[in-house]
Amino acid sequence: MCDEYELFEFLESDFNESRMANKKKRLRNRENNNPFDLDENAFIKEYRLTADLVHKLCEEEEPIMAKSSKRATDLSIETKICDSYQQILSVDASHPGSFHDSFIWSHHPVCYHLENLGSEATWLLGDSGYSQRRTMMTPILDAEPDTPEAYYTQKHVKARNVIERTIGLLKARFRCLLCHRDMLHYQPQVAGFITNACVILHNICNENNLPEVRLTEEEQAREVAQQPPVEALHEPAGQHNIELQRGISTRRDLVARLWAFRRT
Repeated sequence: MCDEYELFEFLESDFNESRMANKKKRLRNRENNNPFDLDENAFIKEYRLTADLVHKLCEEEEPIMAKSSKRATDLSIETKICDSYQQILSVDASHPGSFHDSFIWSHHPVCYHLENLGSEATWLLGDSGYSQRRTMMTPILDAEPDTPEAYYTQKHVKARNVIERTIGLLKARFRCLLCHRDMLHYQPQVAGFITNACVILHNICNENNLPEVRLTEEEQAREVAQQPPVEALHEPAGQHNIELQRGISTRRDLVARLWAFRRT
């Protein structure tokens, strides 16, 4: 079996002490205690996973663990895709936070895949920072009240809220991802690996029905303060912007369908 303590080093997190103090505390704890001696509730509270899951992860990761890394710079999570059960289906952590979400999405493999589905009606929901496309539905910000466009936007915002809750749950479980903690000071590739690992562990937690954890109101406020505001993307809507015109046409059809089938 691989060195299980390496996985503990990744999972452990104390929220009220400095980073170096946490590291020294963890080293002392591992010298004097076996984490697997904790009862189940205490183990989950400390590591977010059950002891059995950690054992299984160690066995599966044995061939690839124990690689060292040097700390360097910061990386933020970009382009996230999740389902209605808060399972993260795709995450792209290969770009720095200065890159616009719309640019990252336009170069994402899932984007290419959806564009090549042909006539199959499949859409993702994005905020106003994304370009309106045939497979990417964005809200209509200037919709008049009590109109089909306003109804569509209401449904859009309600459905898309799941990604906000999912990312909040992910960050509550793995607080190294919190913006205000500013903790992923590693080489970009390593920071991307950490982000991907957190996403995988988050999905494992969901699949095994582990209790959800939430950020405090103070933490939520600090996260919001650290996040750059979403700037609506304004594209020229001329005839030469064919992709935008196709996207607007697809959204117009969806707006009409939702309005026709609404409950009155």
